[in-house]
Amino acid sequence: MDSSPTLSIQNFTIIWLTNIKDDTNSLIHLQRIFNTSRKFTEAAECIKYITEFEANKVFMIIDCTFENELISFIDELPQINSIYLLKSQQIQHHFTDLQSTKIKGTFDNIESICNLIKGNIQRWNDTEFSISSISPEDISSNDLNRLDQSFMYSQLIKEILLDIEYNLVIAKTELTEYCRHIQSCGGTKNVSSVIDEFKRDYDKHSPVWWYTRDCFTYDMLNKALRDQDAKTLIKMGFFLRDVHRRIEYLHSMKSLNQLIVYRGQGMHEDEFKKKILMNPSGLLSFNNFLSTSRNYGLSKGFADLIPKEQTLVGIVFEMDIDGTISSAPFAELEGNDSCFGSEKEILFSMHTIFRIGEVEEIDNRLWYVRLKLTSDHDKELLRLSKKICREIRGNSPRYRLSHLLGKMGKFNDATGVLLELLNTISENNWIFRAAIDHQLGVMHRERREYDVALSFYNAALKYLHHISPIDHQSLGITYSDIGEIHREQGDNTKALIYYQQTLNLFEKSFNDIEPWQFATLYSNIGQVFRSMGDYSTALKFFRKTLTIFKTNLLSNDPLFAVIYNNIGSVYDEKGDNLRALEFYKRTLAIEQRSLPAEHPSLAITHNNIGNIYVKTMDYQMALSEFEKSIHSAENSTDPNHPGLVGFYTNMGKIYVLKDRDFSTALFFYEKARHILEKNGAPDNPDLAIVYYQIGDAYCMKREYWSALDFLEKALKIQEKSLLSDHLSKAYTYVSMAKVFYGRLDDKKASKNLKFAFQIALQDKTPAHKEAFKKFLEIATYMCQNRSSYTQSSDGFYF
Repeated sequence: MDSSPTLSIQNFTIIWLTNIKDDTNSLIHLQRIFNTSRKFTEAAECIKYITEFEANKVFMIIDCTFENELISFIDELPQINSIYLLKSQQIQHHFTDLQSTKIKGTFDNIESICNLIKGNIQRWNDTEFSISSISPEDISSNDLNRLDQSFMYSQLIKEILLDIEYNLVIAKTELTEYCRHIQSCGGTKNVSSVIDEFKRDYDKHSPVWWYTRDCFTYDMLNKALRDQDAKTLIKMGFFLRDVHRRIEYLHSMKSLNQLIVYRGQGMHEDEFKKKILMNPSGLLSFNNFLSTSRNYGLSKGFADLIPKEQTLVGIVFEMDIDGTISSAPFAELEGNDSCFGSEKEILFSMHTIFRIGEVEEIDNRLWYVRLKLTSDHDKELLRLSKKICREIRGNSPRYRLSHLLGKMGKFNDATGVLLELLNTISENNWIFRAAIDHQLGVMHRERREYDVALSFYNAALKYLHHISPIDHQSLGITYSDIGEIHREQGDNTKALIYYQQTLNLFEKSFNDIEPWQFATLYSNIGQVFRSMGDYSTALKFFRKTLTIFKTNLLSNDPLFAVIYNNIGSVYDEKGDNLRALEFYKRTLAIEQRSLPAEHPSLAITHNNIGNIYVKTMDYQMALSEFEKSIHSAENSTDPNHPGLVGFYTNMGKIYVLKDRDFSTALFFYEKARHILEKNGAPDNPDLAIVYYQIGDAYCMKREYWSALDFLEKALKIQEKSLLSDHLSKAYTYVSMAKVFYGRLDDKKASKNLKFAFQIALQDKTPAHKEAFKKFLEIATYMCQNRSSYTQSSDGFYF
């Protein structure tokens, strides 16, 4: 059998380790109950399979025929959730005396183990249930950036997916193919038959019946809603819509105006304190479909079974429902709408919102929480919902979905949605095709795929030039984005040309241009001047942007993070470390509240803060920030993404500063050089910086010819792309002086030092003054320590 790990739609896998190779009946029973199940007869193969899992939890069945040492070893694997020991009817077994919270007991047959695992999995899944909360202060502020982002994104995903029209035949085929592709259920024959049955017999049953059935439909949909897995939600969109509409229909057919329902589940203690205990009168949103019961005893019994250990608490929710003031859809499932027949449950649609009432601890680590379903006339919630929906523009649901996915940092998923949409639009629909092509350009630019992005932007321009009257706004935005690509590639001259075209277009249609669009343009122009070393002009444009933001935006809007970062970067390059750190920390505070945890912008901000700590010689704090930035960046970008360059060069810098480990530093510098040479323009100032760092490291290693080669490459780019007084050129001259000094060519060393001093004296900024001081120390050292330099180069590093 193929025992290689597979991608899974579920969060768990059942593994049975046995010495019996022909127990077919038990294996069939196991696979009938659990789609994601595997049987192993070799311990080494089994352990290898388990250790290759990253996210899935493993429920482990082990025959008692195996030695205690092996069971103890498996018990310590972090992937193991629980262990169930199975007595063998054919082979003499050992009676284990192992003590572990993971070992749940010894059992006579596979059936009893399966029943216990089913309950444990259900409780574990409920513990991972997606719940968002909002405090009364966040609601009244009307500031979206104070919200739990899962609250906002889950509402937008729901609204968009419910608006999409699906071709049911095509949608079912794509979903079943998707299920097979990722081998969500371990590839057993039983699962293949369930998928085939779903495709063949979907219309024979209620969508809610399929949802309540114990198969891939329930696990897959709830996991996707919980994780905001865009790709899976898109594939399951028709099913999600059908379940929601069926609940709405049942709700309309049977009036349940006043009732109390209950739900028992586990919750991580930190999450419970933050979202419920410390949030009186706040809002609580259940982002999945929500299953409840009229039976308090049943719900409390479920909460009682939650293991009250480590970080978990049990919760009994009491939910007060008043159908006369709320249209939130819910329905009592019975008959053909429940796969369980006699077991009646009240099922709410996704993103149902309650207000938090009384909270009390009724037993050790067991809490009772009273909730009340929100009213349709809740003014604060209505205002908040309308503002959230305005975040995503566009008439087409799929186009709005692409905007949302881009906002969430899911650029690949957004691109897929846009390309599918593009294939459905007539060639003569110039306005919509231009909008789609522009958005595709945005997605590829975010991924630093500049050539592809330019091709889409140019396609958008082609359609925009056909439109009459001229759409100055759309043309200006597209020209601005093209300018942004040239800026990011280091071609400042071309960038300014496109930005000027944008400014001309905006001024021709001034009343139609939003203030934030002028603000973005000013910010982009400021970035060009910053890159050229013209800091006063850069700050002038950034302050124009900041003035517009302060007039038109709330103080915690994500756009403030952008401008604070830009201002911080200017102070950073001017050498004003305290002011730079102040603005970078303002940036980070806003991003942490308004962006998903894996968003690439967070990596950039951590990197910037780390750089400031390097300059203040707080290397431990710098290392911590760089580790956060690299972790975030490598989890959200491709291996050759230009955004990794700064992270790699900074790691190289840390190795030099902390340990003088120039060989390891060169390893990181070379990774950065490879990315820039592959992706950037040949005159990119960032490439000059990397060449400089490589050259300086080679100088410290006394490999002078290699050092001089890279330093000359750096200087060639700097002379072409930077202002005459830019300090980067001065530092390159100093490193070249060190190389010539090491080669005993004092005349050339002195000449390069002279060039460095001339640049340092051209301005009176703190950075120029500090550079002059360093250069003077180096010159003094060279004059006084010619003999010592032939023994050690440590004195020249700065």
